[in-house]
Amino acid sequence: MTTRHDPAQSAPTARRRTPRGARAGIGGALSVALLAPMALAGPAAALTSAPARPTALAPAASAATQTTAAAIPTPTADGLTLWYKLDELSGTVAHDASGSGRDGTLVGGGDWTDGQGLTFGGSSYVDLPDDLLAGYSAVTVSADVWVDTTLSGNYFFYNLGNTAVGSPQSGNGYLFSSGNANYRASVSNAAWGAEQNTAKSPSAALARGVWKTVTYTQGAGTGRLYEDGAQVGVNTAVTHTPGSIGNGKTTANYLGRSAYAADNLFKGRIKDFRLYDRALTAAEVADLSTANAAASVSADAGALSLGDTSAVAKNLTLPAKGRGGSTVTWATSDASVVTSSGVITQPVGQAHTATLTATLSLRGQSATRTFDVTVVPGTGDQGVVDAAAAALEVKNLDDVRGNLTLPTTGAEGTTVTWATTVPTVVTPSGEVTRPAHGQADRTVTLTATVSKGQATATRAFDAKVPALPEQQDYAGYLFSYFIGEGYATGEQVYFGLSKGNDPLRYRNLNDNQPVLTSSLGETGLRDPFVIRSPEGDKFYQIATDLKIHGNGNWDASQRTGSKSIMVWESTDLVSWTDQRLVQVSPETAGNTWAPEAYYDATIGAYVVFWASKLYEEDDPGHTATTYNRMMYTTTRDFYTFTEPQVWVDPGYSVIDSTVIEHDGEFYRFTKDERNNTSTTPCSKFVLGEKASELRSLSYDFITDCIGKANSLGGGINQGEGPTIFKSNTEEKWYLFIDEFGGRGYVPFETTDLNADEWKMSTGYEMPSRPRHGTVLPVTQTEYDALLKGYQPDAFVESAQDVAAVVSVGDAPVLPATGATRTAAGTTTQTAVTWDAIDPASYAQAGTFEVTGSLGAGVSVRAKAVVTVVEGDVPVTGLVVSPTSTQVTVGTARSLTATVTPANATARTITWTSADPSVATVVSNGPSAGTVRGVAAGSTTVTATTADGSRTATVAIDVTKEIPGLVVQYRLDETSGTQAVNSAPSSAVGPATVVGGAARNGTDGVRLDGVDDHVKLPNDVLKGLTEITVSLDVRIDTTQSTPYFIYGLGNTSGSSGNGYLFTTGDAYRTAIASGNYTTEQNTTKGSNLARGVWKHLTYTQSGTTGTLYEDGIQVARNTDVTTTPGSIGNGTTVANYIGRSLYSGDKYLKGDVRDFRVYDHALSADEVKDLGQDHSAVTGAELAELKVAAIVDGGSSTVTLPVVPGTDRSALAPRLVVSDRATVTPANGSVQDLTQPVTYTVTGPDGVARTWTVQAKEMRSPVLPGLYADPNIAVFDGVYYIYATTDGTPGWGGKDFYVWKSSDLASWERSAEPFLTLDGAAGDVPWATGNAWAPTIIERDGKYYFYFSGHNPTYNRKTIGVAVADSPEGPFTAQPTAMITNGEAVTTGQAIDPAAFEDPQTGTFYLFWGNGSNAPLYAELNDDMVSVKQDTITKFGGLTNFREGLFLNYREGIYHLTYSIDDTGSENYRVGYATSTSIDGPWTYRGVILEKDVSQGILGTGHSSIVQVPGTDEWYIAYHRFAIPGGDGNHRETTIDRLTFGEDGLIQKVVPTLESVPPLDVTEPAQVEVDVTVAPKCVAGKAALTVLVKNTEEVPVDVVVTTPLGTKTFLQVAPGRLASQTFSARAVTLAAGKVTVTAQALLDGAPVTTAYDVTYAATSCG
Repeated sequence: MTTRHDPAQSAPTARRRTPRGARAGIGGALSVALLAPMALAGPAAALTSAPARPTALAPAASAATQTTAAAIPTPTADGLTLWYKLDELSGTVAHDASGSGRDGTLVGGGDWTDGQGLTFGGSSYVDLPDDLLAGYSAVTVSADVWVDTTLSGNYFFYNLGNTAVGSPQSGNGYLFSSGNANYRASVSNAAWGAEQNTAKSPSAALARGVWKTVTYTQGAGTGRLYEDGAQVGVNTAVTHTPGSIGNGKTTANYLGRSAYAADNLFKGRIKDFRLYDRALTAAEVADLSTANAAASVSADAGALSLGDTSAVAKNLTLPAKGRGGSTVTWATSDASVVTSSGVITQPVGQAHTATLTATLSLRGQSATRTFDVTVVPGTGDQGVVDAAAAALEVKNLDDVRGNLTLPTTGAEGTTVTWATTVPTVVTPSGEVTRPAHGQADRTVTLTATVSKGQATATRAFDAKVPALPEQQDYAGYLFSYFIGEGYATGEQVYFGLSKGNDPLRYRNLNDNQPVLTSSLGETGLRDPFVIRSPEGDKFYQIATDLKIHGNGNWDASQRTGSKSIMVWESTDLVSWTDQRLVQVSPETAGNTWAPEAYYDATIGAYVVFWASKLYEEDDPGHTATTYNRMMYTTTRDFYTFTEPQVWVDPGYSVIDSTVIEHDGEFYRFTKDERNNTSTTPCSKFVLGEKASELRSLSYDFITDCIGKANSLGGGINQGEGPTIFKSNTEEKWYLFIDEFGGRGYVPFETTDLNADEWKMSTGYEMPSRPRHGTVLPVTQTEYDALLKGYQPDAFVESAQDVAAVVSVGDAPVLPATGATRTAAGTTTQTAVTWDAIDPASYAQAGTFEVTGSLGAGVSVRAKAVVTVVEGDVPVTGLVVSPTSTQVTVGTARSLTATVTPANATARTITWTSADPSVATVVSNGPSAGTVRGVAAGSTTVTATTADGSRTATVAIDVTKEIPGLVVQYRLDETSGTQAVNSAPSSAVGPATVVGGAARNGTDGVRLDGVDDHVKLPNDVLKGLTEITVSLDVRIDTTQSTPYFIYGLGNTSGSSGNGYLFTTGDAYRTAIASGNYTTEQNTTKGSNLARGVWKHLTYTQSGTTGTLYEDGIQVARNTDVTTTPGSIGNGTTVANYIGRSLYSGDKYLKGDVRDFRVYDHALSADEVKDLGQDHSAVTGAELAELKVAAIVDGGSSTVTLPVVPGTDRSALAPRLVVSDRATVTPANGSVQDLTQPVTYTVTGPDGVARTWTVQAKEMRSPVLPGLYADPNIAVFDGVYYIYATTDGTPGWGGKDFYVWKSSDLASWERSAEPFLTLDGAAGDVPWATGNAWAPTIIERDGKYYFYFSGHNPTYNRKTIGVAVADSPEGPFTAQPTAMITNGEAVTTGQAIDPAAFEDPQTGTFYLFWGNGSNAPLYAELNDDMVSVKQDTITKFGGLTNFREGLFLNYREGIYHLTYSIDDTGSENYRVGYATSTSIDGPWTYRGVILEKDVSQGILGTGHSSIVQVPGTDEWYIAYHRFAIPGGDGNHRETTIDRLTFGEDGLIQKVVPTLESVPPLDVTEPAQVEVDVTVAPKCVAGKAALTVLVKNTEEVPVDVVVTTPLGTKTFLQVAPGRLASQTFSARAVTLAAGKVTVTAQALLDGAPVTTAYDVTYAATSCG
């Protein structure tokens, strides 16, 4: 084998030139042909210099061999310095065939395959010699590559250079090529930032699963990229030469490996790698590609096999692709024996032979190969039908619970018809009508008749059809789900079960271990869905066949993922059949995700639907960019499925549909899979639609953005996997949405499936970490079976009876718990809720029974036997719990007395305190008392029974501070890494601040979310049976999930041994004895607010965990069995603040202070006291409030927005403060609030805080309701506002209204919208919703209304225009958009138009734009409905520009305002720039309008400005978050005064609640005169005569000003005429204007009025 790599035999010596016309011999092709019958057409494989080796082939009959005479080009050897044929069969050496002796070394294994080069498995590469490019000023690199379809991420085909680092960038250069994302080659003299790319244009990835010749040449500053010999890219500005890389020193020269360690190794095949020291010509590159294609097609022909074709009895599978990706087509010599598609016809008598000819093609090269096929005799049609009948199969005949699939075709082209003995039970087409409940089961014989030609065969099948089940009410819910790819067993099927009939509270089943696991397909199960049959007693569980854990390749999973779904069947939800893998997707699909099903009664079958990415037929490697569509198929039995069809295809990616039927309508909810942007604000959320037919391809829109925060409440960050179900007990529906990357499933609810908004549920309790799944209502029988089968220790099988004795007339007191036995054999005390007792039952002596409930979902009942006796039942004992207690001053604790027996007649307790100055006690029911601390000290409390026969005492110790403090880390140090434990007498040491976190004194420690955290000492939980954990935290608004605020315990591996933690994500605290599967959660269910301080407390006592937020209880779990001290058996070494115990979680980003642990559960009073700022004001009560008081803790300001007209001089606000605080002046006292009043709030510790209280007459918003983006304008003295109609999810409003006012204070809305953007249902045909941000302008008596809307043609926002004769309409919209953002110059979004007439030139302009891509403007054409395309200009100077342009002109200065930040941000504000020319440049002048938190004014932006005609008064209209509770979807419009400074610039606007007072609209006095202007001819010259008649009753002074001169008339008498003729002294007079100024004393005051009169041109020639 060594000689075949001898340079003398394998290639010309380096630098030896070969004549252009030379061609190599074809001896190699002859050698192949002698071994395997085939004919070559075009160039053959590897035909240059090396002989081909034998190829092992499957047996085939011989056939004549043909070869073509077509010549194969010989690739040039001129400048060849390195050549790896990569045709070795073994070993680790890649031999250099160039003669240069530069062999490479294979590292990490690989597969040498004859004719297919070297296969790289993603873990191997070829290490090449050093310094390959030294001295090169030009280069050519070429290779034949075959990219594996599963290759993902960044990769290089080759790297010639040195290693590099991506961040921070470092390196000294490399040359590489890659087919990822966009096929390209690049040279760099440093790292990626210095890359000079030569890329394919238009951009496209390199096709996969087929041989491609990739070539890069570089010379004379030009890089050229070739694909299969054709140039596809060029860069004429390549300045880095190959030889300059590393100054000629290169040590990272590889095939299949990148310069970057983080990149993936290549996966695929490479052969014929060549390196030249010059740039080859295009013709030379084409020769390389042709030779490689010839080699590949020849190799594919040699590898092609049909197996043994000497005795064929079944149809053949004919390959359509060769091993190297060449296309294979087939022809037959005799279609009666075997067709070109491989279908055989068996003869009768003796075998027949035909020849199949395969033609393989690749890039214009081809080869043929023939196969002799001998078809053996068959048995004739009768034999065929007999065999087909024997092969028939009908599923589930032994237990027919639904419609059957009866095949209508059989093997070998046979047809099947059916007959039935009882067609009323089973029809010949398989429809099943089961006997009614209570009737006998039926057995039906089905007879199949199989036919072919004249031959027939029959076969009978018995179908056993059981009666229908008894109908039962639903009593609970099964939750089927998976838990995520982050866990080794997370991608399997888990079950949860509701706690009784509560759709929002669930328990884990099977100890939170999988109930169904996969050993088929990818061995992972995701998105499980369970459906009940329409008959009610059969269930199908289906799931996605996908495993991401340990792989993580989401891209590959959508290109080469499973085309199948997993299926199980059950009749009781406990016993399941073996799993089966069933293909439902077409071969063009790259994935089959989240299958669900719904029964369609119109076809008697289930409609199964899922998401798939579909690829073109000619893209078998699935290399293209595509998107997920919803597909569907139908089935009766989940074995046989119809051909899949596209169900939902909006032109972008959608996944995860779920369906429910109600009142004849099907409601479908689907995830919008697009990336969330300002143009697609509802992406990554859920869309709601409906249709009257399940399989309809045209569902009607209901709403979108489901899952996002809305006017009904909070929301999630993003969602998928919706599952819809109806409540078992009320007319309400629940949509559970999986907040991926966050808290998992979050429930939403509605009472109307047609609602625009869904409300996020509260008080829910999910099973541990549920991800995409299904909720299925179940009956009590099914509920019991699930609980007993999967969680027997939670299933109550029996309850022990209890006994009680009471006196006549005395209501029995029954025990709160009863002894129960579970299916696991354990006994326990279970809480009992006893039924109401009729007083007549105990009105006389005797015995009666009482039953009670043992909790949600428990079907067994508790029973008490009560004996009623004459006379008293004496007291025999009394105990009080606790026997001693500590209580803090001002807080309370509960005491409980237990009287024996419980039904003693004198069981009522009285309570007394030995020293009420230390502690008081009051009764809190017949057997409970509440003790409250008054002052530090000790005393006793005594409990006494009503008959005085028994007493018990409790020792009370009252302290100033809450006792039992284990640790207190105030975290108030200003430097260092140590945090002192301030707990008195605590043995626990200091904590350590890790990661360089900032120390901020009283504001605690600032954690950066990267690695900052506080490490607490070990074993802080040791010995604790109860606990309280409390701290203050301010979570940063950018916090990533999942995260822990604190975690106490030990790090969790696959099992772990426990922890206690709190997270603000769906605010919860959990305690675990192992890993996450053992977590016992106490959950609020909604996220903690971010960016503000929150006081968090968790207490645990007995089996009760209680969660508090800011001193208020928000959640409770009474089933907490793990104690803090049991975690790690008291050993805890991973106790952190700001860090999770799971390494994959995020660190806390935010501030933390005052972390405490107590050794007992604090009382609610103590928690409130601990968590409350006693000097804070949280609200105010006042009858005159228009909206709730606005409290700004940052500025210690309370604003009272009172109704207009309120007398602010005598208001009596009552501040909402701690009940332990004092307020000065007295809370609720009358105050003069025409000016702010200072209040002082003092806590019990003497800490005082001053607050400014101010009252504002709230005349805003000026437009009632939710409107945004106001455009204010004035026409003929009337003011108009045009705005976005707000409050719709996704800013999806479709209507434009007009508001008008004469005084800027009182506004009237048009009764109906004047423009509706609703496609064919509206009056803007091109637009469907998103009616945004309009503007209006007048020209020549026409009004032009510009607006933006969603344009489905482009699937983006575009700008349109409508025209009217009045500012109030009616408006007629142009049929198409005028700005599409497809113009030569574009912006981020074509939205927010602003029209402007330049007073300097009279030219009309349109401004628009959004995003960082800068704003645009253009000149409007004279038609005002289009712009001059060549004037569209992008301009700068607008610092932080986002959107909302508006332009005004005043005294030589153009004033341009715009909005900064996102409209959903409270920091949305108005920026300002000026210019002396409309064309700029623009000078940024700062922010002129922004939020005022003290008044609750947030999100101030998208403004417009108007001038009061004839004055220098200016006003600004803008929107803000609605008060109260508004946000970026709920905005309101208001107006404030705007002023200019002496420098001519706009002054900063003060936002107000008051808005502006009404304008004085009284008509000003005018001097009334009549003016007549008449051009005429006098003696052949043009002249102008002006007549002014005084119509006043007083004399008037008149001044006439014309282009021809001026004339003054003094004291023109009433009724008299002033006349003057002005001569042009020319034969023509141009059109012009005359101004007449009239002045007179009216009512004693001088009044001046000007009149402008225009005249036409005149000619006297």
